[in-house]
Amino acid sequence: MNDFSIDIETLSTHPNAAILSIGAVQFDRDSGKIGKMFYVELDLDDTMKHGHVSGSTLAWWMQQGEDAKALFNQKDEGGTERVNVHAALCRLKSFILGCSDEADVRVWGNGPTADITWLDSAFVSAGAGMSQPWKFWNVRCVRTTADDGGITRSDVPEVSGPAHHTLVDALQQAYLVIYARAAIKGKKPKITLPAGFEMPGFAAAVSA
Repeated sequence: MNDFSIDIETLSTHPNAAILSIGAVQFDRDSGKIGKMFYVELDLDDTMKHGHVSGSTLAWWMQQGEDAKALFNQKDEGGTERVNVHAALCRLKSFILGCSDEADVRVWGNGPTADITWLDSAFVSAGAGMSQPWKFWNVRCVRTTADDGGITRSDVPEVSGPAHHTLVDALQQAYLVIYARAAIKGKKPKITLPAGFEMPGFAAAVSA
């Protein structure tokens, strides 16, 4: 499976936004199969050195629920210290290349100038010469595909989990792509989760 849905949370909406967390889900856009998953939370001090921070975005975060604001704790949801930006990018690249061939990787973000652009900037700023595990021509937009298929979030199974959690949102994006492509092809969508499927700390609900 060469499709990867990626979602990140940031401290800005600028092209070089500081990144708080990264979630990624491997999937097949046509068969509906869901594969491996990736999640990491970044160290606040380090990410602010490598990306833009917006006062309005910080104010928005302070208005969110406790689950969302937990990203500002010094330790991640598993109780371990958060990693620096370079280490997070290394882990993401290792995850993607461990699942697929770099030449064929398609990365899906929710908007053509948001998540993937922010990651591209982080690779330049903190990657220390490390390249992204995808080619620029293989970047895909979830919103555009959903629009083309006439699909909205209300049309797909809802992933249950904390608000603004990148792994929850990345899985939801994968569902949107799968349903939209099925609609475009005039087929019935199907989602298949891996055996023993689990997400850290919460369950993902999928209806038949």
